[in-house]
Amino acid sequence: MIFLVASWLGRQQGEAIEYLRAENRVLRGRLGPKRLRFTDTERRLLAEKGRPLGRRRLAQVASLATPETILRWYREKVAAKYDGSLARPAAGRDRSRDDRVGQLLTIARENPSWGYTRLRGALTNLGLDLGRSTIARILKDNGIEPAPLRGKTLPWKTFLKAHLDAIAAADFFSVEVLTVGGLVRYLVLFVIELKTRRSPNLNAFAERFVRSTKQECLRHIVPLGERHLRQTVGEFVAHYHSERNHQGLGNVIPFPAPGPPDDSGPIRCRERLGGLLSFYERNAA
Repeated sequence: MIFLVASWLGRQQGEAIEYLRAENRVLRGRLGPKRLRFTDTERRLLAEKGRPLGRRRLAQVASLATPETILRWYREKVAAKYDGSLARPAAGRDRSRDDRVGQLLTIARENPSWGYTRLRGALTNLGLDLGRSTIARILKDNGIEPAPLRGKTLPWKTFLKAHLDAIAAADFFSVEVLTVGGLVRYLVLFVIELKTRRSPNLNAFAERFVRSTKQECLRHIVPLGERHLRQTVGEFVAHYHSERNHQGLGNVIPFPAPGPPDDSGPIRCRERLGGLLSFYERNAA
């Protein structure tokens, strides 16, 4: 159910983006060839919003400025942050202010619905003090919109974290199977639970799973019919879950056999698919 809701929200978001792009084209047409002049605050806002997209996606959606311009603004913003000649503290200045500003920006980005007063309260809980008007100015200078605007949209990262236990991603890959009627293309559907991967980016894990399945198993097998394909994929999945170490999970086995490890028993090799897949373990002493 949650997967369907996420897909629906994705479509809704895509339709909203398409509308805004069309609206921007209309407005640009009204302005004609006249060059737009941006204020420093507007540049910071576009740089803040454009940086996560990258050049390729910006080329698809940006209409007020080119992707190169937006990314250049962001690089200038980063350079200004670490330019000591422009922000060298004067004698007697409170050097903890940079820490307070950094913590404020982190909290504001992670909690888009929090207003200035609540942000100030959160800083006070940490022993940090910034005035409400100072908070408003810092957020504006860093391209972060006020809470009424930020709070209207829920970041995908936050949405996915709130539903880790309920969301799964589904994908498929194709396999050519030799049958009595010749080669037939089969589609193998698989599902990955979000919580088992500790990251909202499931595309990379899905691609890795498909690559591992093909490189470690299917490229060495000639599937002789659907039943043989099902048996082969089933054996690999069992090996993948309970016998194979995963580098992305700290080089451990995701679902090892229950019971404490035995370091004293004799070592034996457990084979699947005639030795194509191997797992080494100790027998109980």
